[in-house]
Amino acid sequence: MKLVPGMKVRYQPQPEWGVGHLIALHEAGALAEVLFPAREGGATLVSTKGAALVPQQLAPGDAIQTAKGLSGVITGEEEGGRGLRRYLLRYDDGSEDELPESELRAQKPRPDLLSMMREGRVGDARAFRLRKNALTLDEERRYDALGALLASRVMVKPHQVGVVQRVLAARRPRFVLADEVGLGKTIEAGMVFSALRLSGLATRVLVVAPSHLTVQWLAELFHKFNQLFTLMDSERYAESRKEVPEQSPWARFPLVVTSLEMLSRTPMHVDEVSAKNAYWDLVIIDEAHHLKGEKAFAAAQALAANSWGLLLLTATPMQLDPEEYRGLLTLIDPVNAPSLEAFEQRLARQEELSQTVRGLLDQQLAPQAAAKLLSARFPNDAKLKSGMDGPALLEHVAETYSLSDRLLRNRRAVVGGFSARRLHRHPVVISAAEKQARERVLAALKQSSVRGAALANLVRRLESSSAAFIAAGREVPELTQARAEISLPDRDAKVEALSAVLHGIWASEKGAKVLIFTEARDTLEMLREQLRREGVEALGYHGDLPLLDRDRQVARFRDPEGPRVLLCTEVGGEGRNFQFAHHLVHYDLPWSPAMVEQRIGRLDRIGQSRAVEIHVFDVEGTFAADVLALLADSVGVFEETVGGLDGVLEDVEGTLTELVLVDAAARKRYARELGKKVSEARAQVKRAYDPLLDLRSFDRPAVAALVERAQHRMGIEMDEDASENLEDSLWAVARDLDERLEETVGELARKVGLGVDTDDLVEAFQCAFHFGHALNVEALPGLNALEDKTVLGTFWRDSAVEQEEIEYFATGHPIVEALFGFLRDGPYGRSGMRYLEQRGPLRARGLELLFHILPPEAHDNSAGARVPARQLVRFLDQSLLHLVVTLGVDGKPEVNASLHEALQTEGRGLKGDEVRRAFPELAEFVDPAVAVATQAAEQVLTRLAAKAGARLREEEAQTLSRMELSLTHQGVSPERIQAQQEAERGHYRELEAALARLSVKLDSVSGFVINR
Repeated sequence: MKLVPGMKVRYQPQPEWGVGHLIALHEAGALAEVLFPAREGGATLVSTKGAALVPQQLAPGDAIQTAKGLSGVITGEEEGGRGLRRYLLRYDDGSEDELPESELRAQKPRPDLLSMMREGRVGDARAFRLRKNALTLDEERRYDALGALLASRVMVKPHQVGVVQRVLAARRPRFVLADEVGLGKTIEAGMVFSALRLSGLATRVLVVAPSHLTVQWLAELFHKFNQLFTLMDSERYAESRKEVPEQSPWARFPLVVTSLEMLSRTPMHVDEVSAKNAYWDLVIIDEAHHLKGEKAFAAAQALAANSWGLLLLTATPMQLDPEEYRGLLTLIDPVNAPSLEAFEQRLARQEELSQTVRGLLDQQLAPQAAAKLLSARFPNDAKLKSGMDGPALLEHVAETYSLSDRLLRNRRAVVGGFSARRLHRHPVVISAAEKQARERVLAALKQSSVRGAALANLVRRLESSSAAFIAAGREVPELTQARAEISLPDRDAKVEALSAVLHGIWASEKGAKVLIFTEARDTLEMLREQLRREGVEALGYHGDLPLLDRDRQVARFRDPEGPRVLLCTEVGGEGRNFQFAHHLVHYDLPWSPAMVEQRIGRLDRIGQSRAVEIHVFDVEGTFAADVLALLADSVGVFEETVGGLDGVLEDVEGTLTELVLVDAAARKRYARELGKKVSEARAQVKRAYDPLLDLRSFDRPAVAALVERAQHRMGIEMDEDASENLEDSLWAVARDLDERLEETVGELARKVGLGVDTDDLVEAFQCAFHFGHALNVEALPGLNALEDKTVLGTFWRDSAVEQEEIEYFATGHPIVEALFGFLRDGPYGRSGMRYLEQRGPLRARGLELLFHILPPEAHDNSAGARVPARQLVRFLDQSLLHLVVTLGVDGKPEVNASLHEALQTEGRGLKGDEVRRAFPELAEFVDPAVAVATQAAEQVLTRLAAKAGARLREEEAQTLSRMELSLTHQGVSPERIQAQQEAERGHYRELEAALARLSVKLDSVSGFVINR
């Protein structure tokens, strides 16, 4: 029916606005100006596209008001004209009249859902089905560690999911995360943050890192977790004080990254960051082994006392001094922290226990023999006498007798999945003139007063390129004459060697991408020009590039048809993933092994399918040659990670600085000494591994159970044994969620008027959202949807990881959250009516109803409140209930579970008077049907709660038993053990009390008619 001004209409996306009065049509009928009785602010413009605005017939009994202000009810209808209906009506004083609908206004409707259903004022049936699918997905996003997986732009691995789930299952998320280098501690911490944020437990979060890593953290949190943090440095602190003088910047900003150095050197900052008004839900401290300094530890101690959750990240706990190691555990749990003497005794006992466990793992001890030895050590542990098999025995011992239940450490040897590293040393012979020029510079430097970091900077740039050296030496007066006398060629021997390396690579791999690192920006620009002269386009990636331009450079480099070379300064080592390449060229070398490791780590990542080919230049007779020999031969950084060697390697850069101007023999002596220390440290790392920590940190069966539970919830066909194909099973869940999210968010976006392109002007697996005037809802929460713009991104994790320069439409992305917030908190899709025609004799009329299971909230309902009930999701199988109630032959409502499958089909939506004709009993049916459905939902809740209670009590019994045995083994006093157990019992009592107070709440209702 054609829309005509004066007509009564209903706006399908907002049925709660009631029956509106169409004032005018605009833009050839694409927009309509409508006055809705239940919407304040006068007439509004709405879209008519997609039958969003439909004519509405008034029925006998409907309350109306005339244009002159008289009120009454509709009593009938006569034939109208000009496309408008004509109604008979009776005024409140009993008089009667006859008017065209253009002279009538509908009364403000009763806003509650059931009134709308009774009166047939239903919304779009497809919107109800979309709501059901979206709420189911929204629930899935908030479950356990897999919900956090949805919020991360990473190819998450099973061991990372295991770490996150263990942290989330704890009463308080306070842990030392100590995975070896390359296993993703940052990713694990980010996933913990995401999961706590999704459940409302973490809105104020502080990340503390060494200053050189703060920007990397900002990039990781933004690119991988869709969260924008504030970098709190001295400049930002001062700006904030000017902007809001009365408020501490530490209390003002909820998401903050800062440096450990800033906190260590300024007591004022420590006082403010640890003040009550800056209480943190979660504090993450990276490189926590740097806390050994007195001021750094004091700052960390103040933060630990002013936060609910605490994550300490370090790759070197096994190599720490016992006092430093104990210090980390003290920050996590000061109540049960042992004295230094007690901790040293604990370490000794742990090594003895580990020997027995290694024997069991190496099959040198049978399970019975191992159990006998362990039982003699732990006579009060009845489980050791129960005849467990090997895996069960290992699990019990790992869970009960690990060094600390707050320490998690995965090792590369256990996790696996890394490619080989291959080092290619390319000899470079420099000309006599070049050698003489370098010697002259070094002689001038010996005579100068330049020392320390300034000297190191000059030498590194001298051996990087002539362009870098000249730029670095302009401010050094002592080098003025030397620079005038020397002549370093633009195209030196190293440039020629680089050209040969590149052409050698491309001779065997035509399209190979090559990542070239150089420390100096001037060297980068010089190489770009030299390669351009050879006809090779090289992209530049450096710190002066805006973030958007960096993204574009990476995108062009990733493109198979794009340039084959990307030149990077050290900023390229900060959080970027270049896994699609496997050739890495160090044009010059940092003097820090950790920085070299960071460069290699851009390619050598879990999932890299090819060996990482590392190219270095051995420039004869230079200091750089000695640095290369030290890094390659003494440290072995190019072929093995340096995780766990921090204590040995932390002074390498400083020592090399001292050795710049001494004779080569002294450098060789240092290289030999360092090589010996590194060899001993590597051997210690291999000897010192704790098998119990391995087993406890990556609980493979627990992760498999998590994945199987998710597959069951989501209806994914389960593998026979998820633990055998754990990574494949994990990715089956992830891909299914990606696909569902794209479908649901795309459909939601179209419903509200956003343009969605997944086929035409985008690449495979990409999606573009077009914003602008076509929006047909008033607003989207947290998003300016009226601004004309296009946002390009992807819902697919694989594509998001490969293309970091585009948006990742995952949990946490503003568009995704705005659309889910619009649906979850608003009226959209809360009602509907549809007709389904199916083969066979089946005939039915009834209602579909969605109920939420709601936990009781504490008085403190603010985001970030520590509400124990929010942990109930670990025990409940579901929190969204879908029930079907049909009209029985006796005219009474009855729950009918057999129709769930039939209702999977879409059917045809019914509107206006079609609803009454198809389901004439609807008005009288709604209330008793809802009562029956509510009773059934409460019965389902009772069953779910009973099952959850059994799980909860089983976990409590295991936790308390293991706690007593574990703390006794750790040397904790009986009084403290009892106090710890009481705290744990209190936690479980709160959970049980919350479980007993769960309730069901009706979310939405949709009617259906099957085969009239």
